[in-house]
Amino acid sequence: MTKDDRREAVLYLICGIVAMGVSWATQFLVSLICFGNPLYPSPVQNIILGLSNWTAGMLSAYVMNRKLVFRSSKPIGPEFLKFAVARLATLGVDLILRQVLPFMGLNVYITTLVVSVVITALNYITGKLAVFRPVKNQKGG
Repeated sequence: MTKDDRREAVLYLICGIVAMGVSWATQFLVSLICFGNPLYPSPVQNIILGLSNWTAGMLSAYVMNRKLVFRSSKPIGPEFLKFAVARLATLGVDLILRQVLPFMGLNVYITTLVVSVVITALNYITGKLAVFRPVKNQKGG
């Protein structure tokens, strides 16, 4: 692992923690402003809170990954679309794992830990290999 790879991995984890904070804060604010911050939200409220949480986390992660982690200078539109599709795909994996792992005897806490590790790794890999991959120089670079 090169020095740049280590820098990238450490920044990715730091930015992930910040993005998580942004997503949780957004969810809390939406809950407070829209629903009075109920302890047990209704199913519809949970969907709205989950979508606000995911969207805020995804948007903040994109900005930080683009600028700080992968230092991208590609056009934002196509890059953001790839990022959003990749995150939707890993959201699908997240939801599937949360259904499958309990059948393997894992409790909610272990399931959450396993899912977090798997999704973090998948998001990093898709970011590095598919979304923020450097553009090759046409002259053999």
